[in-house]
Amino acid sequence: MLSQKQLLLSHFGVFRKQKQLLLSQKQLLLTHFSVFRKQNELLLSQKQLLLTHFGVFRKQNELLLSQKQLCLLI
Repeated sequence: MLSQKQLLLSHFGVFRKQKQLLLSQKQLLLTHFSVFRKQNELLLSQKQLLLTHFGVFRKQNELLLSQKQLCLLI
């Protein structure tokens, strides 16, 4: 039969392992959040790039329309 001291030491060992597991899970969650943040930053960058492209296409379209109007005037 385990003495009370051995039982307490055994319980503290279990608590220490549980704490280590919780810290590991916390670290994993922080890593996941870091990955999600990077993915979000990438998506925002891609969105900005698409908006820039659409801006360029709009300007090209405006230029083509201006050229067409100029041709119609001539």
